[in-house]
Order: sequence, then C-alpha cells, then structure tokens
Amino acid sequence: MNVLESRDLAMRICEHYVTVTQKLGIPYVFKASFDKANRSSIHSYRGPGLEEGMKIFQELKQTFGVKIITDVHEASQAQPVADVVDVIQLPAFLARQTDLVEAMAKTGAVINVKKPQFVSPGQMGNIVDKFIEGGNDKVILCDRGANFGYDNLVVDMLGFGVMKKASNNSPVIFDVTHALQCRDPFGAASGGRPCAGERAGPRRYGGRYRRSVY
Repeated sequence: MNVLESRDLAMRICEHYVTVTQKLGIPYVFKASFDKANRSSIHSYRGPGLEEGMKIFQELKQTFGVKIITDVHEASQAQPVADVVDVIQLPAFLARQTDLVEAMAKTGAVINVKKPQFVSPGQMGNIVDKFIEGGNDKVILCDRGANFGYDNLVVDMLGFGVMKKASNNSPVIFDVTHALQCRDPFGAASGGRPCAGERAGPRRYGGRYRRSVY
C-alpha cells in the first residue's frame, strides 16, 4: 500500500493479502506510508500523519499479527515509529542524511535502506557503515533502479552482488515497482504492465503466426 488513505482501506487490504499469502505459504510484511513527505505535487495527499498512522499500524498488528514496514523522513520520527513497526525504511533521497541515519540507528530496529537512483551499488557500503558506527548492523539494502537519462529508471542486476560485497554481506532485496512503472504507456496497457511485446506485432512460431501476450 503506497500511503495510508484510511483505516478501513488499510484493514481491507491487509486482510486480503494475509489470506493470499497464507494460502501460498509465504511471509507477508504490510507496507504503507503515514506521511508521504516526498510527493511530487504540493497538492497531493500525504497521509494521516504520525499519531494517527501509528494507531492504524498498531491495530493492523493486533488484528492480523502482521509485521509492518514504513518510512521516516525526519530524525524526530525515528523512535516513535520504531516503537510500533518492525522495520523502518530510509527513503532513497534521504539515504545520505547523517542525522537521520544516526537517529534511525539508535532505535535498534531493522532498517531498510532504499538505494538512491543516483548512487552506484559500490557506494552503498558507506551508508551501511554509518549505521554500524551508530550501533546498528541490522540493515537491509533495497535496489529500486538507477537513473538512465531523465525520468527513466533501469535495473542493473549485476549491482546486487556489488552491493552485497560492498556492504559486508548485508541482505539485498529488490523493489520492482519504480523501474517497472510506465508513466507514458503505449496505449495497450496501463502503467506497470509489460507492453512492448504487444507492440512488436505478430511473430511466427512453428509455421503459424502468434501474437505476444502478457
């Protein structure tokens, strides 16, 4: 869930995903922002705020027994958030902010660091070092793509191993949502759906023409 829009919507979404993940036998961590402080537009909805957001997270944990991850944007938010959620996330554009890193490290919580799209995989070790110096080595690194010209992200899978090596073998995960989104779709699909294959036209396999389907 991108941002906490309401308590009821959060409950419905969490219940649905708990049901699905239990059937599949895979772990589930509920993610949402209580304050989307990095919105592109000043007019965009940001969320319910710290106090109300923590109440919603607490109810989700009590009702469904799920673990929760959310992001913080200010040093003062780190401890109140860590008192409720299981993982606190360091946003990509704030990953070098030392005061914020130190405040998050002091909580002792598990930290998920979003790799800035302007930082090379090898430089992520410097961010991890800041957390370790702050007394917290429970750091997860999350790749979300790298700048490829203006307003475009690509993912270098080779960078996963580089990040892991540079960060003293920290766990590395991948957030596919940013690099996969298609803000200007071809018209045959909405954002996020692979559509280049459909635009390639029919292809011939085994003597017959077949259209690529996703």
